[in-house]
Amino acid sequence: MSSPIVGSNPIPSATSRSGFAMPRKLKQTNDIKRHHPTGPLHRSTTHGGEEVPRVPCLARLNGGPWGLRRRVPDELRPIIGKREIWVSYKTDSFADAKRRHHREMAVVDALFEDARKRLASGGDPSSIARKEAARIAQATVEDIHHAARAWFHAEEGRLLDRWRRAGSHDGGTAVEREDGLHALQDNQAAIHGPAGEEWAAEAAQKAFAARNLTLPPGALFAEAVEAFHAAAKEAVDRAVQRWGGRPVEPPRDRRFADVTAGSPAPVPPPPAVTLRALCDAYLNDPERADISPKTRVKYVGSLRLLCDLIGEDRRADSITREDCRRVRTVLLTYPTNAVQRYPGLTARQVAEAAARDGVPPMSAKTLRHHLDILATLFRWGEKEKVIRLPDGNPAVGLQATTAKNVTARKGEDRRPFTPAELTAIFKAPLYIGCENDEEGYHLPGPNHPRRGRFWVPLLGLYAGLRLNEACQLLTADVEEVDGVHVIHVRATTEGQRLKTKAAERRIPVHPELQRIGFLHLVSRQRLAGEVRLFPDLRAGKLGNYSDPFSKWFARFLDKVGVKAPGAVFHSFRHGFRDRMTEAGIPDSVADLLGGWTAPGRKSEGGRYGEGGSVRFLAEHVARITYPGLNLDHLHLSNEEAS
Repeated sequence: MSSPIVGSNPIPSATSRSGFAMPRKLKQTNDIKRHHPTGPLHRSTTHGGEEVPRVPCLARLNGGPWGLRRRVPDELRPIIGKREIWVSYKTDSFADAKRRHHREMAVVDALFEDARKRLASGGDPSSIARKEAARIAQATVEDIHHAARAWFHAEEGRLLDRWRRAGSHDGGTAVEREDGLHALQDNQAAIHGPAGEEWAAEAAQKAFAARNLTLPPGALFAEAVEAFHAAAKEAVDRAVQRWGGRPVEPPRDRRFADVTAGSPAPVPPPPAVTLRALCDAYLNDPERADISPKTRVKYVGSLRLLCDLIGEDRRADSITREDCRRVRTVLLTYPTNAVQRYPGLTARQVAEAAARDGVPPMSAKTLRHHLDILATLFRWGEKEKVIRLPDGNPAVGLQATTAKNVTARKGEDRRPFTPAELTAIFKAPLYIGCENDEEGYHLPGPNHPRRGRFWVPLLGLYAGLRLNEACQLLTADVEEVDGVHVIHVRATTEGQRLKTKAAERRIPVHPELQRIGFLHLVSRQRLAGEVRLFPDLRAGKLGNYSDPFSKWFARFLDKVGVKAPGAVFHSFRHGFRDRMTEAGIPDSVADLLGGWTAPGRKSEGGRYGEGGSVRFLAEHVARITYPGLNLDHLHLSNEEAS
């Protein structure tokens, strides 16, 4: 006759069904002692003359402090790039090392699991779901409570099933039943003691590693140990009551009051989504498939900075308002060109160094952009049901300006050029006679080249074109509609890009541009077989023609003495808007001519731009003037125009 199947080992795996199970036969006390949690773990070694248990992968590193030394499986070495993993615990205390060892082993387990996923997909990390590839999130209180309840539910079912099966044995002797009960009571004593806490720490780490969650040292780890310890105590107490023939009391701990062997398994919380995984999902959303490379670079830069400040492995739905305020505090002293100024430093270190060195911080506009991206990221994640935000968007409404960075960057916002600055620009050697329009653009000379560098500022002045819109024009983009010559801002070929949907528009050619010879330029380029209106302008690394031109124009302004803050190429566009306002042009027409969409109003592109409506636009464009600016010296003579 076999003895009852008694659970006795209080150091089970959190993911196995072994629970408290012992070998089927318990014939002597030594069997119980060998499996008792306070006894040796199969083998022992000596430390300082004292015998200590031998724990797998816990060793003296080169005869020094305790640490983890774990062999990397052969098949995973190409993925991980190491033969062994060493982690020094920097302690001579075996007890301290052992406590940390459970956590580090769980982290390495997760690393190996991720490497196996990569290996299964051919070793290419990009073929794995981004939020699963080396993205191990931090557990939350919700995760901890679920894991403990799930373990209790499974253990209740297993122990109850064994008790029922043991009861069906008719021939079991009273002595054998009593031995089984005593073994279980020994386990009960161990679980209620220090060994139970040690088991709980290991069980919690394994349970969360299986879900790609980490439990860093601190309050969360302590809470997880307490929850698993409570679950184990409830389970073993109820088992002792059953085997002792007493009524089984309901769980004393309210966390497990509604969990029974017959109840449905606790429903797990949604899978963890880290901040990095959320960023990747946001960037890979099909809605952002058509954004320009330059815009994508800006998004990636902002999101990388935010991940650095908050922590890319931080669970996204655990980020609080206070976290976002701390991000803003750091960004208030974060400089431009941070990577070039302070290579190798973290974002926080960069901000501290910049403040120490007196380096001016980023502009209020750039700060606003970073905070807007953060708020947009959370808004998108909740809308797409990637994350849940029970307390609302933690980044929405954060103010980007304070007295500190307004003072540091006073007057830096873009503004229109003054009449004096416009005169300085269009009386520069490039417009009255220079050596050439390459390296000699700022040197007086006999030549009057009229290529891209000559025309693009004029198109900003009298057509309000954005820099890239002007640089990328094709000869086919200048059309005649119902007797009116128009510039058609659009993206019809590779390399042409629009900032927004409202940016596509037709702008009548201003009379001043015609007097300077713009239409003559278009005809000449078409006769020469040119596709692009300004073939001399080259695109930058990201495909935008505006990037190289913007850098050149900054040097040009410096050469002509326009150095005031806020004076950039976009100042032409601000001036264009102001001149339309001064001319009494309605906002709806101004929005259309400039490719703007006013807040709360859809684009009115469908109302104008075709047929007889361009004549209406041409009447408004002709009213745009710049008092104090005289460009007569640029007008073509009759001979040149013929």
